[in-house]
This record gives sequence, structure tokens and C-alpha cells, in this order.
Amino acid sequence: MKVLGGIVLTFISAGALTAEPGSDQSQDVVRWFDACAGNTAQSSVLAAAMDSDCAGLAIRYCEIATKENSEDECFVMLRRRLQQEVEAILPNLAVLDPGDPFDKAHLRMRVERLKNDEPQSCPKDLSADECAAVYAAANWMYARDLDRKDR
Repeated sequence: MKVLGGIVLTFISAGALTAEPGSDQSQDVVRWFDACAGNTAQSSVLAAAMDSDCAGLAIRYCEIATKENSEDECFVMLRRRLQQEVEAILPNLAVLDPGDPFDKAHLRMRVERLKNDEPQSCPKDLSADECAAVYAAANWMYARDLDRKDR
């Protein structure tokens, strides 16, 4: 590191910018996502925005990892993790009683949609695994939002 006129210049070796051979970038992304999601606000107006940032950045990190190794393993692992999170939230939603019959029917419909985690349609520029991860992220954000509204 060198200080030049109040500006700190850091020299990074080219190896630091690329993954080390054998490193598991996919697990790194999932661990990062878990930490990010664990630090989001639980009841503020920022909660949905923070969840969106965590999910969106995890997808972006998987895109980077996929370009590096040309496999969709990161998207597969992230989707699996998001599905686990939704499955953990579903029991909380099953006991909700919104009172109004219309709201009850709407909630039942949304919970059924969350249980069916297969993408309905995918843009052509996404791989099937990337599309499934994006769809799982949307379900996760929606499930978290519903769960928060109950608290």
C-alpha cells in the first residue's frame, strides 16, 4: 500500500482478482447470501429493499462465478438454499388467519404458489438453472415479506 497525496493506492496481484484453483465459489456465494439475509432488517420499511439487494447480488455473484467456470453449479446451490428458506417460512404462513375471507383465500393462493417453485417462463438469455434461481429468489422475497407482515 502506498499513500500518495492523501490517496491510498493498493496494489493487488492479478491472482487476487481471480479465484484460486479448487476454491468453491458457489459455496462462498451461498455463505455470503446467508450472512446478508441474516443481517437484513426484520420489521422496517428497509426490509424488502435489503432482501432484494441480498438476492440480487447473490444472483450477480453467481453470474460472475459461472463466467469463470462455465457451470451453473452456483445457481443450483443458491436455488436450493432459497428453497430451504421458503420451506422454513411456510409453516409460519400456514397458521396465519387474516380474518377476512378474501384475504384468507388470497393467502392460501400465495402459499400454494410458494410451494410450486418451478419457473412459469424464462427469458431466452437465461439458462434454466439461472432462471430457476431468479424465480426462487422472488419466492423467497415474497415469503419473507408475508412472514414479516404477520409479526
